[in-house]
Amino acid sequence: MTFFEAIGLKPLTVIGGFVGAVVSLKFIKSLSIWQSVTTVATGTLVAAYCTPITVELLNLSPRLEGAIAFLGGLFGMSIAGAAIEAIPDWLAAAKAKFLGGQ
Repeated sequence: MTFFEAIGLKPLTVIGGFVGAVVSLKFIKSLSIWQSVTTVATGTLVAAYCTPITVELLNLSPRLEGAIAFLGGLFGMSIAGAAIEAIPDWLAAAKAKFLGGQ
């Protein structure tokens, strides 16, 4: 068992996500070293954890996991940013649904 498998990740999705995240740096200008590292880490983690879910939910062939992971890494920072921005809206909707909008 590899380290990745021990923490619930597939090596293919980690590698694909990492490569995609590194490629994304080409399109993001003027990042500091720290920002570049966190961008790559975020893209890699989003891809590694979200790829199997995406493949399962969309009923895709497991052979596409590497490509999906690459795209997740490439757009992972954008995906994470959009999710973080959406959290207040999700919380407001949940509050309205369960507490009657109070």
